[in-house]
Amino acid sequence: MKKKFLSPLVLINIFLLSFLLVSCGGEDKQNHAGTNGENGSGSYTYDVKYSDNTKIVSTETVDKLISSDKESGVYKFSADADELETLEPGDVVIFAGHSLRKIKNVEQSGDEIIVNTEYATLNEAITDGEISWEKTIDWSESSSNVNTASLIIGDVIYASETKTEFKVHYKGKLQGWDIELELEPDGEKLKIKLTGEKSFNGQKVCKITAEGFLSKFKHKTEMSFSGGQLVNFNESNDGLQGELNVNFAAVGVGSDIAYIGIPAKISIPVLIGGVIPVNLNLIATLKIYPEVQQGASSQGSYKLTYNSDMGFEYENGNTKLNSKLNSQNMDITGETVTAGTVTTGIGVGFEFPRFEVAVLGEIIVPFFLVNISTVNFFEPGILSGVKPCQQGKLNLKVISGVNLKFLGVEYNVQKTHFEKERKWNRGPGCDD
Repeated sequence: MKKKFLSPLVLINIFLLSFLLVSCGGEDKQNHAGTNGENGSGSYTYDVKYSDNTKIVSTETVDKLISSDKESGVYKFSADADELETLEPGDVVIFAGHSLRKIKNVEQSGDEIIVNTEYATLNEAITDGEISWEKTIDWSESSSNVNTASLIIGDVIYASETKTEFKVHYKGKLQGWDIELELEPDGEKLKIKLTGEKSFNGQKVCKITAEGFLSKFKHKTEMSFSGGQLVNFNESNDGLQGELNVNFAAVGVGSDIAYIGIPAKISIPVLIGGVIPVNLNLIATLKIYPEVQQGASSQGSYKLTYNSDMGFEYENGNTKLNSKLNSQNMDITGETVTAGTVTTGIGVGFEFPRFEVAVLGEIIVPFFLVNISTVNFFEPGILSGVKPCQQGKLNLKVISGVNLKFLGVEYNVQKTHFEKERKWNRGPGCDD
């Protein structure tokens, strides 16, 4: 992956954490002592019993990892990784701070040790116990829990511009659009400004600006195992407030760019009990759906604010939603009009924030998504003979999805937590 630094900071790769795990040594894995602790404005519990064939490869040995390929299962280490000699076929191995695999065989090849592995699930390593973490995501300069986060846009990883806060300014071209993204703390909030411009033959044909903030919030995940089975899994993101001011204008862009998706990912690393690496990823995606024909134009200006508590609970094959929209407000803040001789319009969508939770490199919550969309639409009625209609629409929708295969349960689900919509209609041809 190409790497680019915005400051002299050492780049924090979101997929690898600083390996802080102490080797288990002569510890009795079957009676693993429960641990509770603090971890950057948060707390965790790691109180588990390992299976008989579970082994932990220490951080010192993982540091000797040359390469790994989860698809093929081939892990290559330097020849001095002596700890690997104890691994046997069928062992379930936690590679400290890296991944979880099942051993097929270990062989020497020149100056490398080749460990052939296959997929393993967490319940194969942990038969009983509880793993949980709770973390307040506070964006303020004084907070230590986000200043090690990194930002990914396209194939480039960016570290923060400063050592004391999470602050990034990106400017570049993605999918034919000129994109500028600014992220910086404002008290306990994360202030966001995203601008996208599209040009055709040297002329600007579309510009979109979204500006707002994401508040401080509390993230919590809990899972428990009994008898080698996942008993329950809970996820929550509480006290989340957001504001987004959206402005857009487009002329004659046609349908050749009918959809784009420009993602930016903020990844916050957490280490649970010195054993389990977790990444909380916050993703912002800009989507554009223009159908502004030649000779037509569309512009809009909207503002959305919301306050929500979002969560779900899995138990015995069922998911219970624990989400509520505490408050929301949707307004037109400027000129909102679309014009043309044929039906025309533009749609702008923002996924922000989209939460991902990854454990040992495996994504178990692929999305917990706040989906915001605005649409401008004009039906002139010239060709169709219907009465003309000018319509604007703002939509707020929260959905979640979970994939618990890594935890030992074949369970995938997607559910809508709540949805709010507001329309502004002008003209006799509009639906009420």
